Amino acid sequence: PIGSGFGTSASSAAGVILAISTMLGKGATLTEVIRTTHEIELRCRTGLNSEVGLMTGGLVLVLREGAPPRSIVDSIPLSSEVKLVAIVSGPIETPDSLSELSRLEEVEKLGDKYLSTILKHPTAENFLRYAREFSYESGFVTRKVQEIFDVIRNLPVIGYAQNMLGEAVHALVREKHLDFVVRSLSEHFPDMQLIVSDITSIYNVYSKSIDSIELEQLHWR
Repeated sequence: PIGSGFGTSASSAAGVILAISTMLGKGATLTEVIRTTHEIELRCRTGLNSEVGLMTGGLVLVLREGAPPRSIVDSIPLSSEVKLVAIVSGPIETPDSLSELSRLEEVEKLGDKYLSTILKHPTAENFLRYAREFSYESGFVTRKVQEIFDVIRNLPVIGYAQNMLGEAVHALVREKHLDFVVRSLSEHFPDMQLIVSDITSIYNVYSKSIDSIELEQLHWR
């Protein structure tokens, strides 16, 4: 779904760049594609660095924003038995959300705070817990999102959080609980779109010296 926090603007731009480069017979590296996509996202104000998520799998941790080679990305690997379940109420227009948040620096500071907390104990449970707390503190949680939270918290999920940015919620679910979770969400929200997906869990770090970098020196720009 477009405008629901799935990074469709970034993935669409990346796909177009790859298609054009192939048609022209020039080819392109992943780094080149991500760098160009980042520039498009900034100029069109359609996202905040979601394109770097294409560089790795699992739960993506953006330690330093920007385009390659400036960006530094890490991730929390996930077992192949873990699935993604998302339920979508509707879109949130990213340009509108970003213009309303003239306090963007404040939101970035909140992001840094919760990222630091996640890195102290980088588990899927903590990742989703603090992602959810971030959405509350930054003021993104809508009435519809809260309704979904109220239901999904009582289901056998590893964790859950709001899509950034969208009136949508995603959860990690072990395969043995998948049917029950999907059926429960379908019954509670028959008019909402339900998505079930595998998760790419390739572990990849875009830095040779990531351990030597102090988090306090990293700034999201």
